[in-house]
Amino acid sequence: MNGTGRLETRLIAWLGDAPAPHFLGEVALLGPDERDAYELRHRDDLEKPASALAAVADLPALREIVKADATGNFRPLRGAPTLRPGWRLGPLMPGELLAALNVLYPVALAFWAAQKAGTLAVTGFPETARRQTGMYRIVQIATASQLERAVAEVCEKGCLRCRLWQSGPASSHRPLGAKADELPLLCPEACNYFVAQLREQIVREREEEE
Repeated sequence: MNGTGRLETRLIAWLGDAPAPHFLGEVALLGPDERDAYELRHRDDLEKPASALAAVADLPALREIVKADATGNFRPLRGAPTLRPGWRLGPLMPGELLAALNVLYPVALAFWAAQKAGTLAVTGFPETARRQTGMYRIVQIATASQLERAVAEVCEKGCLRCRLWQSGPASSHRPLGAKADELPLLCPEACNYFVAQLREQIVREREEEE
């Protein structure tokens, strides 16, 4: 069995063990039905009848949904709490369910499975910064206060993922507190969006000082 097959098996086993409905970020997972099929919808639409929601035709259509929030603004961060409601996708067989969840929250299930297996690698920000080159190399000289502000703005306010990485030796991370019916959205390393936002902050503050 390949990695995708093992992940699918683990996901379906969890869905069978945990109380229904199930959740991942802002998404509710409904099912299985009598055909062992599932449906996805925004968790805010959990109690709405299917007829009140727009049916999503396929994964390309789902990708269009995740690109923008309810006001039409681009969503650069898939973990942002801005997924627009009003849609449903299904019926989905297990493999299709896994593919759809990977569109909504890329690598979230792989991180979850690795964390359950004790193999999830967590990378602190100092190491992430050392790997940056070109115009992003400037994040290597970020001060503790600059990092704290970026974490507060990008991670704490703007992302649903549970931050496992630390910004420095004495920093803390967001505690892991997923409920039994909820798959955790894990963040083992600062993402490219965080690095880009931190760079913009450093550059902006430098310009203001000059």
